[in-house]
Amino acid sequence: MQPIDDNHYLANPSERIRVFVCVDKRPYLCVFQDPPDGSVWEHVKQQGLCEERFFHMPAGANGKVTYSTSYDAQIANDDPDPKATYTITISGSAGGSRTSTIVVPKGTGPIPIDYFFTAQ
Repeated sequence: MQPIDDNHYLANPSERIRVFVCVDKRPYLCVFQDPPDGSVWEHVKQQGLCEERFFHMPAGANGKVTYSTSYDAQIANDDPDPKATYTITISGSAGGSRTSTIVVPKGTGPIPIDYFFTAQ
């Protein structure tokens, strides 16, 4: 897998892609489109403030997978740091990864983000 930017990726046909998301404060409020366009989620596991899920790229060249997410936060009124930070790591079974962050200040969520993968 080769990241182009935080939301666009090139991957090999049939490559397994791992999506790992963590937030720095409760509650975990990341929601994924289910299923993604062009694939299905596999081995979805949420533990504490993190979630891990996988999908496979289509077998043919130029296959595409897209999915939408939204990131939200519930921040207490007396929180001295009124934001939640999500850390997203996307990696491929053939190598390559990218880590990015989404900051959700109090009262601004949910923040929608779309992700695009193209088989090369």
